[in-house]
Amino acid sequence: MAIASNTPVPTPDGWVNAINLRVGDLVYSSEGTPQTLRVVQDYIPTVCYRVTFDDGLSLIADGKQVLEVQDPKWRQRYAAWHKSNRLKPKTSKKRMRRPMSTITVKDLYAKPLMSADGKRSTYTVATTKPIQYPSVDLPVPPYVLGVWLFTKGKRHNWIHCDRLDLIQRKMRRHGFFVTPGKQSHSKQIFNIRPSVKDSFLFMDANIPVSLPFYYVQASVEQRQQLLEALMDVKRIRMDGNGLIHSYFNRQWKECRKIQAVVESLGIKTNVYEDKKSFGFRVKYRVDPHSDVFPSRYVRKVEKIQPKQCVHLAADGKIVVGEGFIPIC
Repeated sequence: MAIASNTPVPTPDGWVNAINLRVGDLVYSSEGTPQTLRVVQDYIPTVCYRVTFDDGLSLIADGKQVLEVQDPKWRQRYAAWHKSNRLKPKTSKKRMRRPMSTITVKDLYAKPLMSADGKRSTYTVATTKPIQYPSVDLPVPPYVLGVWLFTKGKRHNWIHCDRLDLIQRKMRRHGFFVTPGKQSHSKQIFNIRPSVKDSFLFMDANIPVSLPFYYVQASVEQRQQLLEALMDVKRIRMDGNGLIHSYFNRQWKECRKIQAVVESLGIKTNVYEDKKSFGFRVKYRVDPHSDVFPSRYVRKVEKIQPKQCVHLAADGKIVVGEGFIPIC
């Protein structure tokens, strides 16, 4: 595994550039579990490649780097298998038997990346399984904090009226209550009791004005609660391919935090500048019934100037980069 030395790699202790890793350090596998690094060696190759995916993320590696990919035939087989499992779970096959194929970045560079009609990408790379960060003792349940942060206005917390009943039921499960206030058109002002601010002060923690990083790297269940809150308070729109969830913020770093939460759960995102609203937006899809394998499309492979790379080896595939991209 030979990737650029400045590639960020997630570890149980936080993000580390590949050049700073050492033998014995813990990194995450494509299954989301920690594993030990066996080999770490830095060098400068004769040529490097940049692999760009459809969500805008990219990976810099030398030509010998191996990726596990799916071609159109594999994706068709998966769609048929998944649909059979979904419609007839008792009589269908229990697992997908067709293995993915492996290819070096150098060989990928020489192959056509789009179909003959130019409408579909040829190769896709799987997303990671949920990253198993350790559980964190949090001042406020992630769902409660998410509702409080994602509905916060200049003076009050507000939500669309059609979402209020759902939020009230779920907040009660965590020992918090939602008190409705004034209503203006389709928007409902509300208060949360006990106070979220008082809960942070009681735990001797700073009152957050944005999403704290220790919530971003909490356990799978805790991050799922945070994502659930985001999906509950934001309206969902439809396009030709199904449901689209969207998060908007004027601060780039806040969108990057949401991206980190969603990507670490194995869900592909797309982060871009929303010029009309003067901010940034994160888009993603959560559809457990979809017959599409969770993956990102390879859009472009290009040669670039050689950069310092790091060869990493562990017992299994390692996830690297901001999108938790698995490499062999």
